[in-house]
Amino acid sequence: MSDQGNTLEQEILADARRRADRALQHAQREADRIVNEAKDAAGQEQQKLMEGVRHRVERQERMQEARLDQELHRLRRQAFEEVVGRVRDEAEKELNALADSEDGRQMLVRLAVSAIEPMRGDGFVLVLRPEDREHWGGRIAEEVRSAVSSELSRQVSVQVADEDLKARGGLVVRGDGTRELVDQTFEARMGRLWEDIRGQVADMLSHVWDGIHERTE
Repeated sequence: MSDQGNTLEQEILADARRRADRALQHAQREADRIVNEAKDAAGQEQQKLMEGVRHRVERQERMQEARLDQELHRLRRQAFEEVVGRVRDEAEKELNALADSEDGRQMLVRLAVSAIEPMRGDGFVLVLRPEDREHWGGRIAEEVRSAVSSELSRQVSVQVADEDLKARGGLVVRGDGTRELVDQTFEARMGRLWEDIRGQVADMLSHVWDGIHERTE
């Protein structure tokens, strides 16, 4: 092959190398661009994914807090009702025991005087349970009259009704010939006092729960 042919061949090879180099550089740049775009897309997708995860976690936390608040409220209500129930049971047991004891007579006198104090008139009738009427009879009427005289400075007549009182304890006082009536049975007094008792129990438990909350923070 002539020198001229060799020169042409070298030029062709050199040109081919240059083209190959340019093509390789272009391919590299394109590959880098694709990789970078892929990285950016992956980063954005990961960010979206993490944002979604964060939102889901926050939503779950809010839901858990709401459930916890509901459970605490339920437990507080349950504890309140249990304590109130025990308080009422114990109070009723004590009242029942008092009604059947020797001190029951003095209790009836105190209840009768308390009932008569705001009432008008000078004649009163005591409605008692059958067992109290049988046990104390007219004696309690005289004791009530004497107590009203000494404590209220009023001269009144007091008698025991023949009718039976259906109650766990206590009595009913009504005006003789009037429409006045004061219910001093245990059931009625408990009903009148019960809201105050429930309020006191609620305050007591509120302090207990506040102390528990402070220790758990």
